[in-house]
Amino acid sequence: MEIRSEAISYSKSKRCELRKREVAIQNELEELDFKICHSANMDLDSQILDKYESAKTELKKCTI
Repeated sequence: MEIRSEAISYSKSKRCELRKREVAIQNELEELDFKICHSANMDLDSQILDKYESAKTELKKCTI
């Protein structure tokens, strides 16, 4: 029984960390999306677009 409780505890903590990471990535995506949508010039910084695509990919990995 002790192993089972340790496994459950570990699983809960890993899931909590994963949820926190998902929220952080979603917040980052929202900020980048705002920057992209409200950019005054049409020449968006390629770093912003790269960060946006990278964050989307990372979020997909977290949700699988």
